[in-house]
Amino acid sequence: EKTVSSNVGLDLGLFRNKIYITGDYYYRRSTDLIGLRSVPLESGYNFINTNWATVSNKGFELMINTTNIQTPNFRWTSSFNISHNKN
Repeated sequence: EKTVSSNVGLDLGLFRNKIYITGDYYYRRSTDLIGLRSVPLESGYNFINTNWATVSNKGFELMINTTNIQTPNFRWTSSFNISHNKN
């Protein structure tokens, strides 16, 4: 099995981190995975295990955190998260 992967990310804090943004893009490709492959019936078998399969996975994630109110006795934060994955 062989795997190639990359990941690019960004972290950004604004207004003394009252707004905090994190973004990531990732890509991963695995080759030579073990999978069933059909063979001629003359061989005496229907399928054999061999290294032939390939899988790729890519997508992005975005997260936004905000601190709306912060006092000694009270803290209100909000979070937003969205992601997309293609396999």
